[in-house]
Amino acid sequence: MGPLVLLLLIVLILFLISLMCFYVYLRIIKAQRFRKEEEMERLKKQIRPFVSAALEGKDQGDPALLDAGTEAAQSALQDVLLEFMKWMNDEDTVAVINNLASLKLAEPYRKQLRSRKVSARLNAMYFIENFHLTELEPDVLALYRENRNRAELNPQASRTLAALQSGTFRKLFFHEDSSEAGYLYKEVIRRLDDVVYSQWMETLVVHPNRKIRSAVLAVAAQKGDWSAIPLFEKAAVDDELEVRLQAYKGFEKLGVVPDMIIPADIAASEYWPERMMAARLWRVAHSRGIQEFIRELIKDSSWWVRYYAGEALSCHPNGEEELLFIHNTSEDPFARDMAGQWLDAMKGEVV
Repeated sequence: MGPLVLLLLIVLILFLISLMCFYVYLRIIKAQRFRKEEEMERLKKQIRPFVSAALEGKDQGDPALLDAGTEAAQSALQDVLLEFMKWMNDEDTVAVINNLASLKLAEPYRKQLRSRKVSARLNAMYFIENFHLTELEPDVLALYRENRNRAELNPQASRTLAALQSGTFRKLFFHEDSSEAGYLYKEVIRRLDDVVYSQWMETLVVHPNRKIRSAVLAVAAQKGDWSAIPLFEKAAVDDELEVRLQAYKGFEKLGVVPDMIIPADIAASEYWPERMMAARLWRVAHSRGIQEFIRELIKDSSWWVRYYAGEALSCHPNGEEELLFIHNTSEDPFARDMAGQWLDAMKGEVV
């Protein structure tokens, strides 16, 4: 046997040994995970009857079984509480669940907030928010202050503090020099309860930060908040395009176009998103009849503007006749094409 063949044989043997070791390692990991899952299910089975009894106002038996003394017990308890919260999401049930979480999980979460592991702190804040553990607000607030520039911690800390209705946090978060991401402003505003939301609406809609102005209008539109119409009207003349667009979307969502909002004027905008919203608002204000500007919008250079102009016409009582006229007589090939697509859509075909 030559030295080269011997070397290849040794390499092959070592490779097979490595594969065998890796296989054994995977089996060990799988067995450990299986044992953990079994232990978790065992703990959950023990905990469920006591949580159920607590929800029914009965004697919970030995409270030691609900103690979250170990990581496994903590995980089992929080999972069971979340299960019941999902199944029975009424106000009284949630209050009892939150109280149990406060009694048995608040201290473990407090320790996790000081953990070196980012994942542990994130998990703690997630469950603090879910169980509305207001007693941990100072701890989360301290973490928020210390980590405002950390992308992995700041968003969840903000969400949790917003859900806990922290007044101190709101003052910090909505400071005039605030520079958070736009999505985070929306998530924080969504978590404000109705009373706080109403109190902050007028302040935020004139905030110097356009992202905040835009976010509060977006949330108001999503909520279908009719009381926000005066704020939408003010925002419709804002200097920032993003804010104006949110105001228009608010009107569209509510299905109302005030007299001060004139789609034909908006259609003259140099910005295609604004021209698009002119078509969408005209669709809401059909009583004004088919106007010349909507015929122009279906010839627009932007596909999105043409699309929504066609859609608006297709929803009008005389829209089919108008689209047919455009399709047959327009000199603009894009307008003819879009009109044809919406005529097909009106027959049940996909645009």
